[in-house]
Amino acid sequence: MKQRPWAALLALAAAAAACRTGPPPAIPREIAQCVPPGTMVLAGARLEALRASPLYPRLPASAVAFLQPFRDASDLLLVFNGADLLLIARGHFREAAPGATLAGGNLMLSGSAALVQAALAQRRSGAPGSKDLLAQAEAGAAGHEIWAATRGGVNLPLTGDASNLNRLLWLAQFATVGLRAEPPMQLDFAAQCATPGAANHLEETLRAFLSLAAAGVARQKELAAILKAADVRRDGERVQAALRVPADAMPEILELFGR
Repeated sequence: MKQRPWAALLALAAAAAACRTGPPPAIPREIAQCVPPGTMVLAGARLEALRASPLYPRLPASAVAFLQPFRDASDLLLVFNGADLLLIARGHFREAAPGATLAGGNLMLSGSAALVQAALAQRRSGAPGSKDLLAQAEAGAAGHEIWAATRGGVNLPLTGDASNLNRLLWLAQFATVGLRAEPPMQLDFAAQCATPGAANHLEETLRAFLSLAAAGVARQKELAAILKAADVRRDGERVQAALRVPADAMPEILELFGR
């Protein structure tokens, strides 16, 4: 019996679909496997993409100084468990930085001894810990050169006006923020709440926070206009916000939220 042409085409399509690979994960697997249980906050940077972006020359001197020791790294992940910090860098390292530990030839870990050992043990297990937070972080990191993900109810070590962000975290189960460093530059925020009521409260708090921030820079008309134009939305238990920022204004916006 002759094979029908459409059957052959379907077979080819199925084979092609089976061979097709999706985009690489936003958080490299080698790094994700080092995330230990009990992690409260994850923050990362795709350093190669960030260095090539128009934002990098505009970064504050303090940020450039912080990144200098990781000049051979392509990716950077910060892990915070509520008490201690761990930095995981991926790249090509000829030797470990002072106080750091090399793992697998392309990973360098530095931070508290307990967290370094927990990360190495987690890596040996072959599976990442804190999978729920990692899933949120993966979604928040996609399309962003700099990002962060946190569990709700966390008091981040923030000072000044930025400490008001902790009020938002107490209303969420998880929250993410991401910075797209390529034009059009954009800050994205997303929060998952337990109930629609909690999401409504968070939305109102976020709008109030942005209004107060705009009022605080009223004399800087461009910054005030950017803050007032923030796109804040709520859908059930989820709240999202997007802030489009011209390249020249991004350092000032970052400084504003970092006070």
